[in-house]
Amino acid sequence: RFIAIGEMGMTAEGRHVALLFPGDNNMFVQVKTSPSLNRLQNQLSLEAWVKPAGFVTGAPVACKASASAPLGTALGFGLFAIDEVAAKKMMADCVPDKLPNLTWWVSGCPARCMIALEVDEWSHVAATWDGAMMHMYHNGVLADSVPYVLASAEEAEALHAVKADLYIGAIPGKGA
Repeated sequence: RFIAIGEMGMTAEGRHVALLFPGDNNMFVQVKTSPSLNRLQNQLSLEAWVKPAGFVTGAPVACKASASAPLGTALGFGLFAIDEVAAKKMMADCVPDKLPNLTWWVSGCPARCMIALEVDEWSHVAATWDGAMMHMYHNGVLADSVPYVLASAEEAEALHAVKADLYIGAIPGKGA
């Protein structure tokens, strides 16, 4: 189901709401691709206020990736949830105090920034990429950084020509 911008407003309790996705995997905002969104020029930032009810691997907060490509293989970028099983696989080399459940991904680089959010608590998440490093901030504090390294020149060129829609919420047909 598409959430129209016009559905923003106030809750029954009188709180302001920008977009509310109450656990429905088919709810999203889709911004159609355009020339201004198609060329990544080695810098990008993405931020969101989130209050997760839970974590399902591959569920996006916001991303620019092809809806037809398998999750994790599309060119683009995004903030994606990961569940406990996926987090354990990604963290096989170290055991943190708390497993991460949100990742920042920019295509072409196998590394991901990861942070741990609390369920049912509001958090401000910001992710940046400057062409050399990827960073994630949690409530204004730098939480993770990883070097951005491309495997090939072809991947670098492809990244700079990403032609996909920008999604906030679910990616249609992904069912994550």
